[in-house]
Amino acid sequence: MERLLADYRAWKLEQDEFLEELEEHETMIYDRWLPVLAVMDHLDEKIRTKAIKPNQEIETIVQTGAAFLNDQVQTAKLYLDTAFQGDLHHFLDYETVVCYLLTIDDVRYELAEKNAAFDQEGFMALQDELESILDEKKEIPDALGIFVDDKVKALSGEHYDSFYGIIDIFMDVADALGIDIYESEDIVVGRDLGV
Repeated sequence: MERLLADYRAWKLEQDEFLEELEEHETMIYDRWLPVLAVMDHLDEKIRTKAIKPNQEIETIVQTGAAFLNDQVQTAKLYLDTAFQGDLHHFLDYETVVCYLLTIDDVRYELAEKNAAFDQEGFMALQDELESILDEKKEIPDALGIFVDDKVKALSGEHYDSFYGIIDIFMDVADALGIDIYESEDIVVGRDLGV
């Protein structure tokens, strides 16, 4: 277990600049990964300080989280480098499309894990269509989210309604561990009157 967490810490250090940029820009991509990052960081701290004792379930969570984050971050960075030549701000103009692509990866992975029958070619065609928006810097259609959701639902068939992805699982784990992922900040409207 210690080796898994050490590998995660090394990976996170290596990805630190990219993750910080995404967090500072308050991106949807970072928010998407936040449940997994929060659980991983929490478990790392609790295990290092011996506040919790690792077991098989925790080891599975750590392995799954590390693999998920690595795949997702590498995919996002690939789009950043290939479609946007490393220009983060231009990349962020298209982050909704990147989030759809990452979601499609999640769904395909989950369906494959369940050995479910699904339209693999249809998913590839949808992915190609979305990647062409990135590659050609097309205007993002207003109803793209509805279009993608409808396509994913049709391509997933009967499995769509039972889809429960890794992010959903990590939200549940965070809740079970008492981690408040999206802490709300107090917002002051108007100016501080000093009262």
